[in-house]
Amino acid sequence: MFPYSWDGRGHRACPQRLDDVPRQCGQEYAGVGFEAGLSGECIRTGKALRCDDAQTDPRVNTESCQWLDIRSILAAPVQYERQVIGLIEIFSNLPFAFDDGDVAVVERLAQTVLLTMSQSAHSKRK
Repeated sequence: MFPYSWDGRGHRACPQRLDDVPRQCGQEYAGVGFEAGLSGECIRTGKALRCDDAQTDPRVNTESCQWLDIRSILAAPVQYERQVIGLIEIFSNLPFAFDDGDVAVVERLAQTVLLTMSQSAHSKRK
């Protein structure tokens, strides 16, 4: 079973570590890793990306998205000193579910994750 939760607006959350995401979110099912697709592009470029319709976007694995009932995707890298250390992805079963404002929110969320990780590491050293 995949650790997804729908938020009532058609958005899906899959909280996992970066190395667990392909296995837990179905990319292993489709034989795709982070070197390909939207996730891979986000990690390689270090930029937030949006897929408005997974049925027509060539960056995503259409078969995998159909199997998981995903139509729209937001992806943002969590970066530390220009190195991607994590990835936040938000899924929706609706096409065109996200806009530029949502991209800004997920970018800010990625910054918040990094800040929280940094504060946690600092408090553990004390």
